[in-house]
Parts: sequence; C-alpha cells; structure tokens
Amino acid sequence: INEIEQNVMNENLKIIGLDIEGYKIGRNGTVSIIQICAKDIYIFDLYKCDNSYLFAKYLKELFENKNIIKVTHDCREDCSILFNQYNINLNNIFDTQIAYNLILKKSKKELYQISYDDLLYKCLFLNNNHKIYFHKIISLDNKIYLKRPIS
Repeated sequence: INEIEQNVMNENLKIIGLDIEGYKIGRNGTVSIIQICAKDIYIFDLYKCDNSYLFAKYLKELFENKNIIKVTHDCREDCSILFNQYNINLNNIFDTQIAYNLILKKSKKELYQISYDDLLYKCLFLNNNHKIYFHKIISLDNKIYLKRPIS
C-alpha cells in the first residue's frame, strides 16, 4: 500500500483504475480481490488477508482522496460494499458505463447498461477474450473468487 501511495503521490498521478471482485458484490457480499492500476498494477487478496478491515483502512485515504480520479465500470455495487462493510466513500469517480450513457443521451439514443466487454468492443474494437472465457467459468461456479489458490 505504501508503494501505491508513493507512486500516486510522488508521480503526481491524478488518475487510477479500480476494480473489485468477489462473491455477490454489494451491501452484503464478500470482497475477494481489489485491483488498482496506478503507475503499476496492484492486486490485493482481501479474502486471504488476516484482517481485511485493517487493510481497507489503509486504502481508505486513497479511495476517498478527491484529487485522484478513480476510473471504473459500473461501480454501484463496488461503492455499496466499500461503504457498508468498510466505511469507505469512494470519491471522484469516472464510471465508464455512465460516461457511455452520457454520450448516448447527447446523441439522443436509447440509454442502457453496457457491459465492460461490450464497451471495449464498441468504442475501441477490442475483444476481451479472457474475460469471455472467465464469464463461462463464473456461470458454472459463482463462488470462484473465494477459491484459493487463484489460478
């Protein structure tokens, strides 16, 4: 966590990427993994952390910092679990799903909840083949994020 703070503060980074994975992410779910992209990519396994609440306390300052933009996709449930379980208010969020809908609204097109994979393809013509494969695995076992070792 100190390394992230140094990278963000020393490099004067104003933007980080953020994603949370787990089981039934939301008010009563279980956080398994927090992924942060600053200068480098960091993956934290909160599920195996002896004290995830203490760990989250260290992330609180970063997540609540209003000077750092947190880029995420459809963060409603991420925000819910961070607030309800860790008392963290995620500030200064750039949600790509909302941004896409603002573009649709400006173009007077019908609004809808676009998936991250569809957004990648529609806007950047990128296929996220690994995620497509992983969605199939999750459909067979929705507790996959709680299994260790992670493979």
